[in-house]
Amino acid sequence: MTIPTTQVLGATTQHGSSAGRRDHPLARLLVFLRTELASSPARLRATARIVIACVVATAVAMTLRVPNGHWLIVTIFIVSQPNVGASLEKAFLRLVGTLVGAAGVIVTVVAFPQQPWFFLPMLALLIGASAFLSRTTSYPYVAMLGGITIVLFLATEADSPATSITDGLWRLAVIALAEIVASSAQLLLWPDDPERLMLDDFVVILQAVETRLGRLVAGGAAPSRSSAVGIQLRDGVFNGLARHLDLLGNAETRYRALRRRHTEQLVLIGAVNRVASASLALETLLAATPGRFRDPDPNDPLRARIGAIAAATATLREAIARRRVPRAEELQLAASPAHPWGRDLPLLPPLVDMEHALAEMPPALVFLERGAGATQDPVGVLTSPLESSDGGRFFTPACSLSNTRDLRFAAQVTIAAMSCYLIVTGLHWPGIFTAVVTCVLVGQSSFGATVQKAWLRLAGATIGGLLGLFAILLVVPNIDSLPPFLIVVGVCSAVAAYVVTGSARISYVGIQIALAFAMGLLDTFGPSISLVRPRDRVLGIMLGNVVTAGVMFFVWPVFAGKDMVRSLESALRHMAALSRVGVSGGIGDTVVRPARGFRLQIFQDLSSTMRMHGEAQFEPRAATPEHQAQQHRLLALLQEAQQVFLMVAGFVRNRLNTALTEIELPVRRSLHDIALAVGPNLEAAADRLVGRTPREAPSLRALVDAAEADLTAEIAISADLPAAAQPLADLRAQLALYRNLVPLLERVAEHARDVHEHDA
Repeated sequence: MTIPTTQVLGATTQHGSSAGRRDHPLARLLVFLRTELASSPARLRATARIVIACVVATAVAMTLRVPNGHWLIVTIFIVSQPNVGASLEKAFLRLVGTLVGAAGVIVTVVAFPQQPWFFLPMLALLIGASAFLSRTTSYPYVAMLGGITIVLFLATEADSPATSITDGLWRLAVIALAEIVASSAQLLLWPDDPERLMLDDFVVILQAVETRLGRLVAGGAAPSRSSAVGIQLRDGVFNGLARHLDLLGNAETRYRALRRRHTEQLVLIGAVNRVASASLALETLLAATPGRFRDPDPNDPLRARIGAIAAATATLREAIARRRVPRAEELQLAASPAHPWGRDLPLLPPLVDMEHALAEMPPALVFLERGAGATQDPVGVLTSPLESSDGGRFFTPACSLSNTRDLRFAAQVTIAAMSCYLIVTGLHWPGIFTAVVTCVLVGQSSFGATVQKAWLRLAGATIGGLLGLFAILLVVPNIDSLPPFLIVVGVCSAVAAYVVTGSARISYVGIQIALAFAMGLLDTFGPSISLVRPRDRVLGIMLGNVVTAGVMFFVWPVFAGKDMVRSLESALRHMAALSRVGVSGGIGDTVVRPARGFRLQIFQDLSSTMRMHGEAQFEPRAATPEHQAQQHRLLALLQEAQQVFLMVAGFVRNRLNTALTEIELPVRRSLHDIALAVGPNLEAAADRLVGRTPREAPSLRALVDAAEADLTAEIAISADLPAAAQPLADLRAQLALYRNLVPLLERVAEHARDVHEHDA
């Protein structure tokens, strides 16, 4: 995850006019569109898959006269995910959500026919329950889709129970047909395999690590963070773990035999992430000694050790690229010196961590040979620190009546949806009922996120409506058979599919484009030039957007700019918990499960902070100098928090890798005190960030100074004891990490205080 640069307000340069042109909103929009609409072979393949599926589904619907053909198109677009496994999972969840919603419609209509005194409270309760469960379950899409299905049929046909039941059953049939067509296209037409995508991503990350280390060995500077290599590496660290776990789940959905190798693949995911994060930590430590590799020295032991790690990284990268299992002896890490010397001693922890992680990869890659024995249970199952028996539960711990935040969100969505329902009913204008559905769809966790999604929905509906309008006025009147009509559908689908296969920032627009043109073209079985339905749909979306935004702003408002503070606070507190791992008196003496625990939670908190930074640009006062300055402070704190996380994760892994808890030298007591003091300092920074009075935290700088004095005395006493040399080197390396952490924590505390003082 990279931190976007923020311009200093009021700054001027000799190129001010050209900079002003680049900062013009239209110029920024053009840059955004050029980036988001860039072509690639994978995107063109995905677009072609969706277009073919839409054309086939349209042909079937027109031939069999299936009602509400727009459900077919929308389902195809939603089910068509970046890889086959994700598509199959989405298809299953969509079918389950529709079943739940249809069952709710049928039961309600049958049990309470034509009883309006019960209908409105029941509708509000079902909408609120779906909104709450969409935030507090492991499968939020099921809950959200169930709510949408209920709204579509229970509300639109409240006066006609038979029609509600009929439409609910037809929706099930149409969605099942669309899922069969979309899944078949994903499986048969240029399928993107999730396992291959995951392994290719490993290759990219290891290539970035190899490049950075190779540049150091060659005597040059590592590529900058803003370079392509730097972005790939930081993305692999801060976004890679969650992405790879998702791809692993998708791969196991497609290949059930892979579930027998679940542990090995988790080890591999963790090892790749550790190599990438340790290389970034090494870069941070080397920044304290600029010019370390400026003079080439063929006998430099540190250069030789980094070179061995780079060579091992290259060997593993090539093995993964060729889908083969490397032999442990190919890595040649044993030739590396036991520890660095002198001023290079602080570099020991990230080097050891990379060596340990690289050594874990060969046995973790045995699943690549599953073709020879995929049906057999693995022999000698690895014990993974990433393995977890947790998960799989439908309800998360957040599903509780004490969760007032999500209960308020559910109430906001319900108020907005029921307000639109009363408006639509009072005006006797059923064509704008999309306003109610819009409330359920665009309601998000913050006002900024709601406005952002509302704009995306409106933009997609407008573009799709214009496509449908163009087809209805200029093309449809000249069509007298099915093949030309399929060409029109294919062209419109291609526009929407190209957008939906882009990044998450624009993909939702593609779905709305597809829905808008499909409602105008596919819901009749003959030529039609009526513009009433597209017009009403856009008006309904505008009404739903306005009502939802108003409710989100005036009723228990939550703003993304302030939510960034909460997310950063969570990250700092989880870092504090992580810092105590492996320390007696801390969280425990063994490795926690970082895939389901602290590491993944920290990554999610940091990623959420970046996402909310984008959402905050849609909130009131977003263009004011005060708001932009506060965003700059939050991004500065985020950047420092990222560096702190790399250092904390580094010294925790070094503590476990080198078995520091088993060292009996007296100086270990001093390091133990430092280890326990890191957490309170991080918690104090979190308290300052949210305006709480922090508890007194020990001075890390004083503790480090005292530990260095104790270590110096210990070295003098043990000078004639060869057995103490390695333990003392390990302790010195750990202490050096703490020494580098001290200024980082001081800057985090300063930034946290600054953010709170300027928080309006």
